[in-house]
Amino acid sequence: MEHQEGTEAVSSPFAAPAPGPAPGEPYPTAPRPDGYVPTHPAGYVPVHSAPPRTVGADYLAWSGPAPFAFPGTEEVDPAEVFAGPGYTSPRPRTSTWARVAIIAAVLGVIPGISLVAVVAGHVALGKTSRGRIAGRGMALAGLALGYIGVTLWLLFALVWAITL
Repeated sequence: MEHQEGTEAVSSPFAAPAPGPAPGEPYPTAPRPDGYVPTHPAGYVPVHSAPPRTVGADYLAWSGPAPFAFPGTEEVDPAEVFAGPGYTSPRPRTSTWARVAIIAAVLGVIPGISLVAVVAGHVALGKTSRGRIAGRGMALAGLALGYIGVTLWLLFALVWAITL
C-alpha cells in the first residue's frame, strides 16, 4: 500500500512526549478524563530547573578536619581526589628504598656505592611487591645498575691485582 499525501498521521506509541514546562515554570494543572484535577503546592517548580551543581564542590569547600577517613587515606588531599571528572584514586607513594637504589646506582662510579644500590634495590622490591607503594621500576633499574657496577668494580679490582 502506498503512502498518500494529505492523510492524517496516526499517533504512534513511539512519538515524542509533549514538552514539559520551561525551567522555572510550575506544572500546569489539567483535568483528567475521570474528573480528577491534580493540584500542586504553591510555588512548585520542576526538579530539572534547579541550578547545576558540581560534584564534590561542597566537600572541597569544607575547611575543617575530615569527619571520617578510611584507614590509609589520612594524608590524602581531597582536592586531588575530587579535582577531575568522577573520583580518582590518589597516587601511591614512591618507595624511599627505590629512590636510594637508583641514586646509589647512578653514583656507582664511587667504589662500594654499587653495593648499596644492590641492597636497597632488593629491599625496595620487597616493599613494592605488595602493591601499596610505587617505585618497582626504579627498584629494578637501581638493582640492575647496581649489579653492573659491582661487576665492573670486581673486574677492575681483578685487572689491578693481576697487573701488580
